[in-house]
Amino acid sequence: MKKKSYKLFKMWGSYFGAVVAISLLFWLPNTNIDFSKFATDFMPIIFLFLIFSIIGFLMGWGIHSLIRKLKK
Repeated sequence: MKKKSYKLFKMWGSYFGAVVAISLLFWLPNTNIDFSKFATDFMPIIFLFLIFSIIGFLMGWGIHSLIRKLKK
């Protein structure tokens, strides 16, 4: 039996988590967060995009790894 690798960029869960996190970011403007308090309008959106995508990517990888380990 071939041993499966747990490489971050080769697992579909990582990308699924990133897509879910990015889609949540598009939902964010409908909340009560006031972006006008920031100095610029563009930088907080880029920062939130990067943070959401990285956290989602890592959470998706972790969930995929956990499911794969529990199936063993």
